[in-house]
Amino acid sequence: GGTAILIQNSQGEGVQIYIVPAGDETELTAEAIQEALPGLVLENPETVEIGQEYRGVAFRSDNEAFGGASREVWFYFRGNLYQISTYARLDTLLKAMFATWRFF
Repeated sequence: GGTAILIQNSQGEGVQIYIVPAGDETELTAEAIQEALPGLVLENPETVEIGQEYRGVAFRSDNEAFGGASREVWFYFRGNLYQISTYARLDTLLKAMFATWRFF
């Protein structure tokens, strides 16, 4: 049981945010994702800062919902796991979007 939020333009390109309750976790690692979901492809995983207190993982994957080439950012925030996905070609959009977010 989670919540999906879709943000897209008139051409159907955009970002999916999936939010799942996750307890009191604060930091997510590529190793933890791979251990929990061994079949998930994590290409070039890198640690990303989410606000000043949180860290998450950005990676490329083979998400079929995005034509088999996706850019993902996953992180914990205030008891929830956020899984943000978009088309790999929209990586610049995803980075620009994150630059506008404020966490408090």
